[in-house]
Amino acid sequence: MKIVLIAVLACLTFFVPAHAGEPDAAAQEPPRPGQCEQRDTAWLSIRACTALLGHKDTNAQTRSRYLTSRGLAWLKEEEPKEALADFTRALELDATDLIALSGRARANAAIGDHTAAASDWTRSIEYAGSSNSDLPESIDKMYLERGSAWLATGNTDAALADYAKALEINPKYTAAHIARANTYFKLNDRERMLGEFESASKIDPYDIRTYIARGEAAERWGDTRLAIESYMIAAKTNPRGSGQARQVALPIDIGRLAV
Repeated sequence: MKIVLIAVLACLTFFVPAHAGEPDAAAQEPPRPGQCEQRDTAWLSIRACTALLGHKDTNAQTRSRYLTSRGLAWLKEEEPKEALADFTRALELDATDLIALSGRARANAAIGDHTAAASDWTRSIEYAGSSNSDLPESIDKMYLERGSAWLATGNTDAALADYAKALEINPKYTAAHIARANTYFKLNDRERMLGEFESASKIDPYDIRTYIARGEAAERWGDTRLAIESYMIAAKTNPRGSGQARQVALPIDIGRLAV
């Protein structure tokens, strides 16, 4: 027992948390701002940003950037609570940081606080409208995201209004048509739902998201024929990218279809 305890203590003494597959060289070298603010490798960003934030002489603007970068890395690692904390701290230093605002909106949505997410998207839209600099994401995307947040709260009227605004800004925004179709599904309005899917497919007949979404809606509605038809179109349109369509379509009992 004593030997085992000594071995465990030794492991704890020399253990350094590391991400699976983490290169030893990267773990040993001093953190650099570029490592913190890169978007490709989340664990590296978290490690570097954490170390850099420990420097007391870092100014507020730089600290805000580091916090935002670490928040984005936490989101990538599917740790929304940690991300939310970092984005909130970043916004305390710079309330108009659109990257931090959109990041916090997504973190709030991930933890189920869709009302807070909608509020953050509202602030993002307001700041974006008065900004003279390049935006981290388009305003039509912000309206789409806020619409999705409203939909998650059950406010279908607000969701439809935001999707309409997104389409007003970008009439060829297929994602907004798909989102509006899903809203009509919730409202049990099949005709309008199918109309939105049709509009999306006319804008971009090669976007398999339309057919997958229509297939999922049709399956939930009980229209197995339309579901399989939609998944098959997705599979034929983009065989490499339609793995989701195949995974959903294959378990369906084709014998249920009326001949």
